[in-house]
Amino acid sequence: MNYSISNNEYTYEMICSRERAGDKVTTTYGIRIYDRCGRDYDVVEDISDNYERVKSFCRLLCREGACPVHLKDITEDFLTENYFM
Repeated sequence: MNYSISNNEYTYEMICSRERAGDKVTTTYGIRIYDRCGRDYDVVEDISDNYERVKSFCRLLCREGACPVHLKDITEDFLTENYFM
């Protein structure tokens, strides 16, 4: 289930979180970005409970070469644009 993709500068890795509410366990996915040396690390958790959507977003970040410093803003834009889909 681990998914990561890299370009010349960064690695974009999906992360998984699980929360229990009573008898129900919810799995959500986020993204972690780091450079080849493990620096410039940033993470956004709980982007969506849809694995394929977060995987697609991860590929988009890689293709566009998103920097870790912009991850939170890009994620907010992504969620806003996709909220009504």
